Amino acid sequence: ILLTGPAANSVTALHGSWSYTWQGNVDKQYPSEIQTIRQVLEKELGKENVISNATRNFSDLQNTSDELLKDPSKYDAIVLCLGEDAYAEQPGVVWDMNLDENQRELIKKAKGTGKPVIVCLLEGKPRLFHAEEPLTQAVILAYRPGNQGAQAISDILTGKESPSGRLSFTYPRYNGDMQTYDHKFKETEQQLSPGVSDNKAFNPQWEFGTGLSFTTFSFSGLKSDKKQFGIKDTVSITVQVKNTGKMKAKTAVELYSRDHYASITPSQRRLRKYTKIELAPNESKEVLFRISAKDLAFINAQNKWVTEPGSFDLIVEGQVTEVEFK
Repeated sequence: ILLTGPAANSVTALHGSWSYTWQGNVDKQYPSEIQTIRQVLEKELGKENVISNATRNFSDLQNTSDELLKDPSKYDAIVLCLGEDAYAEQPGVVWDMNLDENQRELIKKAKGTGKPVIVCLLEGKPRLFHAEEPLTQAVILAYRPGNQGAQAISDILTGKESPSGRLSFTYPRYNGDMQTYDHKFKETEQQLSPGVSDNKAFNPQWEFGTGLSFTTFSFSGLKSDKKQFGIKDTVSITVQVKNTGKMKAKTAVELYSRDHYASITPSQRRLRKYTKIELAPNESKEVLFRISAKDLAFINAQNKWVTEPGSFDLIVEGQVTEVEFK
């Protein structure tokens, strides 16, 4: 593989603010046993199988040079480790959420080689990626993974582990695009021309709860043990999950609710319960969630938590069952 990018051999990019120093960006302050992505991949794959000249200085222009890309016959795939160096407080403020221009150019040049491009993003905030995503085959969102982060990234890149993380926020597509996953229905509307609109305004880069795996899972048979319930009742919701792929892996199972009507405009969906399970190939498991009226509450116009009588959709991976609170 060809490994490059400012975060490829950086200890500081693996960490966040206040890591050993205020900004966390002083390499020599980190314990010597902490390894970079380059060091771990060279150990796992052998130095002869990792082409890299990435330095430990995040800002070194050599880290975004296209020099190593010029002979695609020497490598099978490209891993670009991009994002941000460590920062804290005001020094971390940016006015443009796009990746730095030299990183964006590096992605374009990598795409031009015709080889698969895998991007690993190490960042403390969501840097925009809408123009770059189509140029890549895979994206690993590593955030600030810490002391053992390079090993975790290597385990995914080499296929030792299947990724099972899910986004805990809505990743924006554009500057100023900060809609949340629980937005109201009308917030999806946009005007195309006077008197003409559509409902495609909610178009994030990646939605809340998004996350891919090296295997595939099927979800079926979502049902509840009650169709109507009262204030003292508990509703049991079950769904069958099956690993339909070829690799043992974990997956998150997320239960959302959608209120049909409410005294204030209800959200499109709300995450109510979740769990993570591990399944071998062809293994199935029934996942059980229990909810009460309190779990379906929202804050009303009087700033009080309430659960109002009415119908709710309960949703797991596109499966929907309806219950009514009376």
